[in-house]
Amino acid sequence: MSQSWSCLCGFTHLLPCFYPLYLCGTLIHRCKRDDRFLSPEIWRDLVKIV
Repeated sequence: MSQSWSCLCGFTHLLPCFYPLYLCGTLIHRCKRDDRFLSPEIWRDLVKIV
């Protein structure tokens, strides 16, 4: 969705493209952090819920 919003702004400036890049970086960081800190028992419980 962030990519769609930035495409609507056009490609003449770099600033609209910054938001999807920032969002992807944040999501990748959070995934790595969750994998590192959550125990396997919690992951099994989350999988059962979903």
